[in-house]
Amino acid sequence: TLCRSFKFFEFASIADIPSHDHYCISAPSSTVWPKYFGTNLEETGYYTRDLKEASEPKPIWVWTQGIANWGRLPQRYCPTPNEIAAQLMLNLGYGSKGILWFNWDEQAAIDYPDSVLAYRDWGRVMRCIRPDLLRSDPIQMEIVGPDKLDVAPLATPEALILCITNTDYEMHPEAYPFVTKEDVQLEVDVPAWMESVQAYSISADGLRDHEVKRVDGKAQLALGDIEVARLVVLTGDEAVKKRHAAEYAQAIADESRTYE
Repeated sequence: TLCRSFKFFEFASIADIPSHDHYCISAPSSTVWPKYFGTNLEETGYYTRDLKEASEPKPIWVWTQGIANWGRLPQRYCPTPNEIAAQLMLNLGYGSKGILWFNWDEQAAIDYPDSVLAYRDWGRVMRCIRPDLLRSDPIQMEIVGPDKLDVAPLATPEALILCITNTDYEMHPEAYPFVTKEDVQLEVDVPAWMESVQAYSISADGLRDHEVKRVDGKAQLALGDIEVARLVVLTGDEAVKKRHAAEYAQAIADESRTYE
């Protein structure tokens, strides 16, 4: 596990599966933060991108901020669900094959049950796309959308996965407030191999279809309001959606399953 991005290109080649830990809220850091209590959430995405490039062709994983008392935010010492979502989506969109939650403090879990539920909810989403993450890579493509909306596309043989993060927020000592992006419209280049296209998001509540139009090789998506993060799948293969729906149903069932 590496923590300083300028060392990635020296040491990433040594490990079979390199990982990094770079947390943006109230945690010890190897960078100079603009605020005592935190930094720009996008930094964890930059770290993920750099580590992936330094590690090619090996897979990378990311430690991301979990349940702990990080020390510099007395008003809210554990990341909020919104801060959790933003860091996670930036990690996945820039090439992490998986996430390791850094959970350390039982008292933090008691004090901030909303964060515990956020990890559960995003765990459902990652459960659905686990095979896709293992077979995907970030892809360079033209995407037109609102300002301060980071859209990181991952390509698999059957689908595009859009990891969308709202970067319109304020660094605040109590919590990072986000300005909701209303009625989000995206225009995405459609790969030639995708003969037809449907779009849906995957969230803690399941799969939700989105209106999509295909015009001159581009997909025009209507995604509604986005407060912080959204994971959207574009595919022409109905089997992909059926697999995601089945994985979601199994994830929900496993949460109340009795293990003997």
